[in-house]
Amino acid sequence: MTILELTTSCDPRLNVDVLVLAAAHIDQTPVLLTDGVVNQGLDLTALATALPTTGFTGELDAVIRVPSSVLGSDARAVRADSLLIVGTGPGLAAGSGDDTALGADRAGVLRRAAGCAARELAGMNSAAFLLPADDLDDLRAVTEGALVGAYAWSGRVPAPTAPLGRVVVATALADSVEASAAEARAIALAEATALARDLVNEPPNRLTPQTFTQRARAVADDAGLDIEILDEALLREQGFGGIVGVGQGSVHPPFLVRVSWVPENPAQRIALIGKGITFDSGGLSLKPPASMPEMKSDMAGAAT
Repeated sequence: MTILELTTSCDPRLNVDVLVLAAAHIDQTPVLLTDGVVNQGLDLTALATALPTTGFTGELDAVIRVPSSVLGSDARAVRADSLLIVGTGPGLAAGSGDDTALGADRAGVLRRAAGCAARELAGMNSAAFLLPADDLDDLRAVTEGALVGAYAWSGRVPAPTAPLGRVVVATALADSVEASAAEARAIALAEATALARDLVNEPPNRLTPQTFTQRARAVADDAGLDIEILDEALLREQGFGGIVGVGQGSVHPPFLVRVSWVPENPAQRIALIGKGITFDSGGLSLKPPASMPEMKSDMAGAAT
């Protein structure tokens, strides 16, 4: 998985391939984001001046890659060969302090921008993300977005381009306990999301109910969770007629998996139930052709 690092400063000697910045879309013009951005040691004046001439507008999900030489004389202090600017759409304007255009979804926009940049940089070894991250919520959004956005399914044939190898997020909070917790949370969420995506992407001829069950056991054992697996005989015995009935349409017998975490002195009980049909032959025959390929994701609920 992509490595995540936090740094307190944008040291010009920072050893990365690409610097990632963001720009808002204001009055049809890209405006570089500087509020809450660690960018000391970098003079972005030349970049801000040149950006509107490139056709890049800063709209949401827009990206542009430019050589670091656009920084002018300041480029000599930068090890990165290029800059990637990602658009955030209307909002997060540098110096405005007004997020009304985003409503309550500032974190969502930053998460999306970081993810967009990470996907664009697939195949690169490293990148420093100079996005707004001096606030804890912003930091969480940037770290989570970058790691989740860097996902690539390794089971694809031919093999996909390798994901971005290392993400360095510049934030004034880097040395704090809160930042360490945000970093750990981002890694955990990215690993969990990658697992769910791997399972959904796996074709049903390889992800049979038994294989799915084995993956669940491995994850549960690794995390120290309790797991109970009901095979077809136990399902019949305990009255799980619906699961048994659906399973009869396949040569692969059905299973039910129950994973539990029981802490000491629990305050409440939460149950998450996910549909886990790895291949629905009956539904497949009833659906129009365009809907058939997505049937392999009929187990996305259980994967999640």
